[in-house]
Amino acid sequence: MTKISLAFWILLLLCACSKKKGKDEQFIPSAPIQTTEYNHYKKSETIKYVAKLGIMKAANIVLDIDSTIQSIDSVKCYKVSLIGELDGTVDLFSELNDKFYSFVDTSTLKPTLFIRDLHENKYKKREYSYFDFLGKKVKIIDKNVSKPDSIKLFDISENINDMITSYFQLRKIDFEKYSANDTLRLDVFIENNSYNLKFLLKTREELKTKIGKYNTIVLVPIVPDNELFRGDEPVSVWISDDENRIPLKLKAKSWVGNIEVEIKEYAHKR
Repeated sequence: MTKISLAFWILLLLCACSKKKGKDEQFIPSAPIQTTEYNHYKKSETIKYVAKLGIMKAANIVLDIDSTIQSIDSVKCYKVSLIGELDGTVDLFSELNDKFYSFVDTSTLKPTLFIRDLHENKYKKREYSYFDFLGKKVKIIDKNVSKPDSIKLFDISENINDMITSYFQLRKIDFEKYSANDTLRLDVFIENNSYNLKFLLKTREELKTKIGKYNTIVLVPIVPDNELFRGDEPVSVWISDDENRIPLKLKAKSWVGNIEVEIKEYAHKR
């Protein structure tokens, strides 16, 4: 994973995966978390974020749920797109146009197909991940313009998520069933590996944003030692304390400077 791609993954609340597993480390599926019945996909949301590196505007991030139901191998799916583009001063020194797509089974809310379409300077990649929960496998097709397609199979657990469905699974957590300092776990598959995402339920506080003032739940991702972040509890995430559970803000202390991601627009089509 390139550093830029990793940064966007982190900015999208998947902070705890930034360290690769060592040879002796083994992925152990997490126990199911307690969730609400709320289905955030049905609202066909569009959420826009702005990312800053220090005082500089660095990137725009847009998450959008298509209002039209899609069909993947005869499975009815919600289509969610996530697009990150550099902006401001940072855009003068680097090129990034990353697009991620998740097709989510409308009945199980599990991923059916996940697409990564990466364009970072000279680096380009388009990858398709097909999830088979009955067979507990994911088939990854890596399409490269200069090489033949490669196909790989990996084992997955029954509660695994892709990068985007992890974002929505986090929003489905029934926080009323947990107490301060409880550790919440989600499992995600990305880049040929399964990972445990771990979040500490820290506190509740009021937050003023560009779309209004909210009571929020503050989560602290448990981030292993890595070359991107610095200090204890380097990342904090604010989520609205209502049924919408909108991720409103992220702050991270990075070795390249402080990173802030803040919501700037929220709308829904339904």
